[in-house]
Parts: sequence; C-alpha cells; structure tokens
Amino acid sequence: MKKLLTTLFLSAIVALGAEVKTITDMTGNEVKIPAKTQKIAALWHANNQVILVLGGADKIVTTTDQIKKNKWFAKIYPRIAEVPAALNGNDIQIEELVKLAPDVVIVSNKNFQENLTKNGFSAANLIFR
Repeated sequence: MKKLLTTLFLSAIVALGAEVKTITDMTGNEVKIPAKTQKIAALWHANNQVILVLGGADKIVTTTDQIKKNKWFAKIYPRIAEVPAALNGNDIQIEELVKLAPDVVIVSNKNFQENLTKNGFSAANLIFR
C-alpha cells in the first residue's frame, strides 16, 4: 500500500508536466529528479553539510539524528531542530518519507538506495569516493 501511494504521488508529479532531469550518482546509477528540486531528504550526515554550504539548507525536509545533534550545524542553521529525522541509525522511516514527499533522497549506501527505489523514491547515492 505504501509503495502504491508513493508511486501514485510521484506519477502525479510527472503527469502534471513537471520537468524531469536525469542525474548520475556516485555509483553510476541514473536517477530521475524534478528539474527544480524543492524538497531534499538528506539521509547522510556528510551531505547535509554540503547542502548547507551550497545554500540549499531550506530545501532539507528530513535529515538524520546525527545532524540534529551536531552543534556546528545547529549554530549555522538553527532551523535544523525543527526538521524531522527519517533515518535513525540504519532504520529508514518510509512512512515519514511518504508524508514529506521529497523530490530526491540522498543516501550513502547501496541497500538504502535499493530499498527507497523499490518504494518509489528517487534515491541518489552520493557517497564520496
């Protein structure tokens, strides 16, 4: 049921004429995302900081507990305290992601990416190499 709802939601976005572009993530996978990404699920702590430095912190709709506890991040971007954490350790909260409807989910491992893609999300593995 969750997968169906997610798929329907993402299909509706495309059906409404939203422009889509294809990116290639760090593992070589092609990922389709909206041309104008507005909502980012940043499920890897290191990429939260990259997004912040690049000026995209306001697009983060979910993060990790590790970032929420990071004093430096909280000092630079206090609003992070209000952003929910859809990743707790190795546990992705799929229901939370469905509710937040991110345009892209940034992850750091293959298992997360496969699980999210299977559930209808655009997941990009941006692990540094």
